[in-house]
Amino acid sequence: MKHISQNRAAAFALISLLASAVLAESASEELSFENVWERVEKSSDSLQAARLDAEAARIGKNRMSRHWLPRVYTDLRAFQTNDPLTIFGGTLLQREAGSADFMTREKPDSLEGLQALSKDPADVTPFIRPDTLNNPGTRNFGMGTLGVDLPLYEAGARSAAAEMYAKMSEALNYQALHTQLDEYTLAASAYGQLMILDREHQELKNLQFAVNSILARYQLGNAGNPVGYSGLLGLRGLNNRLEALVLQNRTRHKALLDYLGEMTGGLPENWKTKNQEAKDFAAAYLQYGDLNAGPSFRTRFYQKMVEAQEEKAVIDTAPLRPKTGLFAEAQAVTGDRGTGTNYKAGFYFQMMLVSPTDIQAGSQAEKEVEAAKLRAKDAVEKEKLMLDKLVNAEKALDRSLDLLRQSKVLLQQQTVTSLDLFQNGAINALQLTEVFSRRADLIQALSQAETEYLQVRSGLVTMRNRKGVPTEQQPE
Repeated sequence: MKHISQNRAAAFALISLLASAVLAESASEELSFENVWERVEKSSDSLQAARLDAEAARIGKNRMSRHWLPRVYTDLRAFQTNDPLTIFGGTLLQREAGSADFMTREKPDSLEGLQALSKDPADVTPFIRPDTLNNPGTRNFGMGTLGVDLPLYEAGARSAAAEMYAKMSEALNYQALHTQLDEYTLAASAYGQLMILDREHQELKNLQFAVNSILARYQLGNAGNPVGYSGLLGLRGLNNRLEALVLQNRTRHKALLDYLGEMTGGLPENWKTKNQEAKDFAAAYLQYGDLNAGPSFRTRFYQKMVEAQEEKAVIDTAPLRPKTGLFAEAQAVTGDRGTGTNYKAGFYFQMMLVSPTDIQAGSQAEKEVEAAKLRAKDAVEKEKLMLDKLVNAEKALDRSLDLLRQSKVLLQQQTVTSLDLFQNGAINALQLTEVFSRRADLIQALSQAETEYLQVRSGLVTMRNRKGVPTEQQPE
């Protein structure tokens, strides 16, 4: 009777363990990583923002590269005023000033009135008193100015601004490329982990089904049979452990699904990944470039920002140095007397003698440049350390995965053999439980190693770009 019960339990367990896969949901839609990455690239706000920053810097570079061209401006005004100086100046600009503009507005209508203005009839001074100049009344004017300003020397400010934008354009382009790689590797790592979790879930459920099959048909697990009862308790404990592992698996699986859904802006319901080994997936999508190809996009960003900061230092100290240039203006003025035109052209020299806000500008610029250099140096040093760490980790994990897969094959063979021995009564349930436990341990260890392997490969891709992608590629 003992052998019959063990035979049935072992037979059901063997059938479940030899099953290659559990039934898949018929409504599931399989999405390749290419499909997922295409959606991420279109939906990523951080990637779009980085590309817009790079594009804005390129526009700034093109804009500032025209700094040597003359500045042309115009000024059109129509106004009413009672300001004596403006009215007199406007009258002169119309070229219509007359003697009446310098005479009094008092008009004597008799000899007595004239004598009242002056006791000397030969004295005409009363008639040219500046009464009209002081109180001209209200006038309307229209003015139009067209001017050209050609800077000859601006203490290097504009040429430095052009260079600064050029360096910033390069820096932000590297930043956009780094962001693109970062988003790519995050998506690839998440997709790969979903594949690992799906396979782990299938293997855990198969193992749990085998354990439950034995539990359902095992008839020796009573307190009167200490060995059999101990085996029963071991199987129940293992089943609880497997249930917890499945729950953890589904929790992580859901978190990754939500994460990719957020990155892509939404994915089809009940979609699934393609079934692929982690190393094969990494070989297809996480191939990194030459390890000696130079610094990463992130480090290049810091290096270019140093150059941009050096140009900014020239701009910050420029207000304390002289400026020279040529200028020309043509002007037309219209009023109640007519229209006049004039021009002026010449050379100018400007220099700020005292500017409290620009005091210590040179010291501030020097500190900012030094800080930028230290950030770039720190990035280079940390990248070198991290690169060495990742390369060594990849080698170790690659070897570990090979050993774990070999162990998986051996343990599968041991499981089949142990089930045969259990069926024949050569081993008890407690010994079979130990074999099942080692298999559960191996499933966990393999999943963890594969996950770490994908994360390491993602880090290497971020530092050395994707293999076959130009290192100077412009972001789309």
